[in-house]
Amino acid sequence: MAMPHPSTVTLNSQRLVIRPFQKGDEIAVLNLIRANQDHLAKVLPEWVKQIDTVEEAKAFVKRMRMGWLLKKVLAFGFWEGEQLLGEVLLFDFQGNQAEIGYFIDRGHQGKGFTGEAFKAVVKFVRDHQTVPQLVALCPPWHIASRKVAEQAGFSLWREDEAYATYRLEVGP
Repeated sequence: MAMPHPSTVTLNSQRLVIRPFQKGDEIAVLNLIRANQDHLAKVLPEWVKQIDTVEEAKAFVKRMRMGWLLKKVLAFGFWEGEQLLGEVLLFDFQGNQAEIGYFIDRGHQGKGFTGEAFKAVVKFVRDHQTVPQLVALCPPWHIASRKVAEQAGFSLWREDEAYATYRLEVGP
């Protein structure tokens, strides 16, 4: 099945709108990163350093849109009303699998938002036969992140000091 253009994709869950980033999202992205720098630096230190100004946020949104068009990164923001709460990204496409990553604003953790967005993106992957397998890498100590993967049907594949690796078969 052909990948839809990002401007035509909007996923809805019970409380959220999940969609690819678009022009105009830069301030929301910057605000999300700034509000969560300490929290994100633990798991995405290099990424946090890349988005510190409006111009860098614009460049990020542009990279995410180009990544979608090139089928290299499928980045979804998840929104409650006008507020960007977090992201779910599909990336590192290799043969029959892609990695799925996610994060949420610290103030919205523990409310099920990440799980809602994550499940909607997994359904998108299934519906559009994007890849047959998804892999989620979670820091072993990050119990909430592990729960998101487990509650979406992912199974623990392997675990070491750096990551608990989860897999899910999503298609043919």
